[in-house]
Amino acid sequence: MAVSFNSRFRCTIRSSNNLARSTECRVVLYDLHTGTSEEHVSIACDYQIFSVPIIEFRIRSVSKFLFRIQNTAESLDETGIWKRGKLFVDLGPGGADIIIESLPVEIVIPSDIIFGDPVILEGGAEADYSEGDFVGLTPTEVTEAKDKFKRDPHGQFTILRNDLSDEGGATSVFTHLRLHITPDLEIKLSTAAPISFGRCGFLNLPVIALHDFQIIPSPRLSYMDDRKLLDTSNWVRHTLWVPNDGMGAFAMRSIEFDTESGYFKKKFPNAEKRDVKAEWVFEDLIFPIASGPIAIHFTLGVRRNFDNFNVVTDVLSFSNAAYAFSVKSLIVRIYTLYLQTMPLENGALKAQAHLGFSLGKDAEVTEETNPWEISVEIGEENTIRVGLVRLADKTGKYSLKLSKKLIIHPIRALAGYSINKLIRQEDFWDSVEILFSLWVHDKDARWNPDGSGTTPPAPDDGIAWNDFEPDPVSPFAVDGPKGKPFSLLITNLGWKQGKPAFDTFSLPEGYSPKIGPVKIDLFEFGLLNEDDATYFTTSGGVQFGEAKKYEGGIWFKRMRFRVGGNKSTDFFKLDGFTGRLAVQGKMELEIGGYYTDETNTPLNYRKEEFGFTGKFAIDLACVKMMFASDLIAGRLTQLNPNSHFWYL
Repeated sequence: MAVSFNSRFRCTIRSSNNLARSTECRVVLYDLHTGTSEEHVSIACDYQIFSVPIIEFRIRSVSKFLFRIQNTAESLDETGIWKRGKLFVDLGPGGADIIIESLPVEIVIPSDIIFGDPVILEGGAEADYSEGDFVGLTPTEVTEAKDKFKRDPHGQFTILRNDLSDEGGATSVFTHLRLHITPDLEIKLSTAAPISFGRCGFLNLPVIALHDFQIIPSPRLSYMDDRKLLDTSNWVRHTLWVPNDGMGAFAMRSIEFDTESGYFKKKFPNAEKRDVKAEWVFEDLIFPIASGPIAIHFTLGVRRNFDNFNVVTDVLSFSNAAYAFSVKSLIVRIYTLYLQTMPLENGALKAQAHLGFSLGKDAEVTEETNPWEISVEIGEENTIRVGLVRLADKTGKYSLKLSKKLIIHPIRALAGYSINKLIRQEDFWDSVEILFSLWVHDKDARWNPDGSGTTPPAPDDGIAWNDFEPDPVSPFAVDGPKGKPFSLLITNLGWKQGKPAFDTFSLPEGYSPKIGPVKIDLFEFGLLNEDDATYFTTSGGVQFGEAKKYEGGIWFKRMRFRVGGNKSTDFFKLDGFTGRLAVQGKMELEIGGYYTDETNTPLNYRKEEFGFTGKFAIDLACVKMMFASDLIAGRLTQLNPNSHFWYL
C-alpha cells in the first residue's frame, strides 16, 4: 500500500492482492484544518472517494453485515456540486479518535435476519395483489432510487429481495453512515435516517412492519454506567451483556408480526384476525450476533388498542380492555401487561400491569349494568396500586355540582406503595401514593357505556348548553362550540412518592374559560418530571378585547416552575411567548421571544439566553410608520473555574 499527498491535499491509496482483483481507491481531501494543544492534534476536512471497483469491508464484531462504499465520482448534489463527507481526527495520548460523516454505503443484511415477503414479481410483470401484500422494487424503480441516492446527501432507500438466487436473498440498504472509531477501537454506527421495513421476514417469521433497525458493533457504547445515554441509543435502559467479548448486536425499536401468514398461520390455524382491542408489544429489542432469537434487551406485553385518547370516556372505559374473561363469578380485565429488562441492581426484570376485577358471570357485562371495578396496578419502582373505579351513570350519583351547568364526578381512587423504597427503608411519604381521577363536565354530557365518548342528548328546543343565561352568582364561565358538551378528565390528582401530582391535560377543543371579560386559553396544564425534578407546566394565555374596537393578549409555550426534586436544576423554564395589542385601524403591537437557562455539567458550562422579537405599527391621519427589532442576549458561564462573559 502506498500513500502520497500533493499540494491540493489529495491522498491516493492503491492496494493490490495477487489472490483478488486489483483495487484502486483515491480519496481527495478538501479544506483541511488543524489544531493543536499540549497533548492533542486535531484534523478536520471534507473528503471525496473515487474507487474502482466498489470497496467492501466488514466489522469483526458484526461480520454478518457487509458494507460497500459507494463511488462518489458521479455523485452530484442538487446544486451540481460533488458530494462530500466530513472527516474528524483527534490524536491524543490514548490513540486516535476518528469520526467519518456522510459515508455513502450499501449495507447488506443477510437473508437469515431480513428476507423479502414470499410474493414475487416474476420478470417484473404487473400482477394483481391483495391489499397489504409486499411487492419488491422493479428494476426501473431501483435505477431511479440509486440515481436519487447519488444526488441527495441524506438519501436512503431499501431493496428487499425475495429470491435466494439474487444476492443470496440479502436485503440492501443504501444510506449515509456516521462512523465513530474510539481510541479503544470500539465503533459506533448511525445512519442518516432510521432504517425501517414494511412486510418482510425477520428470523424467518412474517412481519407487517419493523421500525428503526440498528447495527451495534460495540454494545458497551450503547449505555454508559453514569447514565449518560448516547444519541441514537437513548432508549437503552441497562448495560448490554453479550455471550462473548468482542461480539456485536443488532436492534430494533419495534416490530409487528403478521399472525395471519407463514409460521403463525401453520401453528395457529384457527386464530382470530387481529384483535381490534388488544395490541401486542414487541419493542426495544436487542439481539447479540450468532445467539439466535434470544433478546438481551426487550419490552414485551400487551396493551389496549384504541386511538381515541382525547375522548375522556375511552380512557377509563371497561369496554376498551385489551382482554376480558370470567372465572366463575369474577370478571377479569387486562388493560396493560408488560415485562421489561432492567439493570441487575434493579432486579433484571420489571413487570408493569393494569388489571381490573368486578363481579359477574359474563365478561361482556356492560358498564351500564355494573359500573364498579377494583383496579390493581404494578408500576415504576415496583409500586403496587389498589383502588376503586366507579364510572358515571344516568343516576348522577356521587357527583358534585360546581354551578348550574358544571359538575364534578369522581371516577377513580388509588392508593399505592413502592416495594423498592420499602426495601431501601425510605421515608413513608416518599414511598406512598394517593391519587384520584375526576370527570368535569356540563349537565348535557353523557358517559357512554360503549366507550364511544360523550355526546349531547337529542335536542328538543334547539338551544345549546352555552346559550343559556350565565350563572349570576359566579363570574366564572366556560365558552364552547354549540352542540358539543363540555367534558374533561383529570387523572392521577393527589400525592405521588414525595411530591404533589396530576397528569397534564388540556381543555376540549374549542373551549375557553372566562373570568369576567378575560378569556383564558389553556392548551396544557399539569405536573411533569424533567431532569430529576418536578415542574408545574402550563401552555396557554389570556386574551381580551371588544369587537371592532380593540383586542389583545399574551400566550406562552411550556412555562415551567420547579416545585420539587433536584434543586440544582433550573427553577424557571420557558420555551417561548407571544403577545399582541391592537386598536382597530390605528395601532398594532406584536412581541415574541424565549428564555433558556441550561446547565451542562459534562461540558462545564451554564448558558442563560433571552431572545426577543417585536413590531410596532401606527396608522394615523398625520403619520404612518412601523418599527421592528430582533434581539438575542445572554451569558455563558464556565462552571469550573468560575468565569463568564456576556453577549448581545
